[in-house]
Amino acid sequence: TYTATTAGTYNVTVTNAAGCSSSDTISITIDSAPIVSLGPDTVVCDGQPITLAAGNAGLTYLWSTGATTQTIPVSYPGRYIVRVTNSSNCTGRDTIEVSRSTLNVDLGADRELCTGDSLQLDAGPVGETYAWSTTEDTRFIFVTQPGSYSVTVTDTLGCVVTDDISIT
Repeated sequence: TYTATTAGTYNVTVTNAAGCSSSDTISITIDSAPIVSLGPDTVVCDGQPITLAAGNAGLTYLWSTGATTQTIPVSYPGRYIVRVTNSSNCTGRDTIEVSRSTLNVDLGADRELCTGDSLQLDAGPVGETYAWSTTEDTRFIFVTQPGSYSVTVTDTLGCVVTDDISIT
């Protein structure tokens, strides 16, 4: 018995007590497991799915979701695991945690405004950018006129939320 630990060609000759012998040769290759990287843990924006990719084109894939494709769309938070197997039955795997963005904006219920008064509208969370229907780009705006006002907030992850309010 011999345990091979490296790739190569191995020969063996066996001789019995009568002097009869037989030989055999085997070539051993060592195939490495596929390297799988789903990237760092990430955030999925509400209503904006992301695609997880296992790389290693042409191999066999098994995701924790049951999918067997190289890529999967992800819309929900959770832990996703992929196992990638090559033709030598060597397996590589990776895990990624996907969480949901907590970005939210709520301008509140429609409101009434008395003549001569002003109302401060607050886009809420500290975001990367603010885009108001008034063309202002700050977290807060003051309104003095009736009308419909909306704001779109984009955070540092690229998640986008919008809300609107009607002032009479």
